[in-house]
Amino acid sequence: MNFFELINATLQELNYKQVSAFSELTKPDHKKLMAIVSRMNDILLDSCDWEFMLREYVLDVPAGADRVALPFEMKIKSLSVDGVSLFYTDRYDYFLDGNGFSTCYSVFNRKVLLTPVNEKRTLKILYITQNHAKNADGEEVERLVNADDVSLLPDEHARTALIYGACLQFKSNPQHPKYKHWLQNFTDARSKMRATSEYVAQQPPEIKLPRWTLGYDRYHNLI
Repeated sequence: MNFFELINATLQELNYKQVSAFSELTKPDHKKLMAIVSRMNDILLDSCDWEFMLREYVLDVPAGADRVALPFEMKIKSLSVDGVSLFYTDRYDYFLDGNGFSTCYSVFNRKVLLTPVNEKRTLKILYITQNHAKNADGEEVERLVNADDVSLLPDEHARTALIYGACLQFKSNPQHPKYKHWLQNFTDARSKMRATSEYVAQQPPEIKLPRWTLGYDRYHNLI
């Protein structure tokens, strides 16, 4: 469903009169609903690092370079150099001082910081796109704005979670006769979205026990 179809579907769910053209969305309630549908789309897409929002960016690192500029702000999920994955560290100061780790990378002022080597390298980044829609030409855009814009949400979720969520925000009064209906349908749709859409798992935490805990269960009754 494109942006115009989503708005009309939401108008219908709200028991408002639908319109036959995007240009007819001129009333204050129309403008309010347009903003809410677009914002709800942003909220749903930003609620998780969805796998369908993963994008790949590849660039060359010149020989001897210890940093490479990123073309835009990006939420990096993984990074590899010549096919070898590197771990992220927030100690960018080590790299700036020339004491970086060969197995790690860091980020500073929209630059990827690396340990320099004498050969040219290829850097591959997997990142989460910050765009939330596509235009009529299939190009990604930041938000739903124009009639033909399409959400990056899979269509089945755009038809349910997005529409019911927009209704909840438009009529945010729990006493509204359809509020519970919208809330239940939104909750169900959101749960289904998480169950059927892959999301990027974070690296599991590493748990280390101090040496003195080993065998503690055998001696905990000792005084």
